[in-house]
Amino acid sequence: MGVVTGLWLKLDPMSYATYQPFKTSVLDAIPPTLDEAMPKDFQDKWDKLKGTAEYLNAVKRFEEAALNDYYAEWFWFTFQDEAWVNTWKNDGVRGAEGWQEVYPS
Repeated sequence: MGVVTGLWLKLDPMSYATYQPFKTSVLDAIPPTLDEAMPKDFQDKWDKLKGTAEYLNAVKRFEEAALNDYYAEWFWFTFQDEAWVNTWKNDGVRGAEGWQEVYPS
């Protein structure tokens, strides 16, 4: 052992995140499995959503973000009906067509 006198870091090339955070219902942001127990507050909404095309789209969107995005996080705060979805791909180029700074309200 000895004293560390230097450190080398290898970094990925600079890029910009293609980032579009959004706020949506908890059941849409993090779709439960079909046989999952549901809190009373969400049970009515879940009964209407279960097995519909909207549910299948939510599952597909969730799985795609979880498996393919560079970064993915879902925030749900207790007693709230909506959740924040922050996912992005690390493939953006500042100033490219379609690139914009958009912040959710």
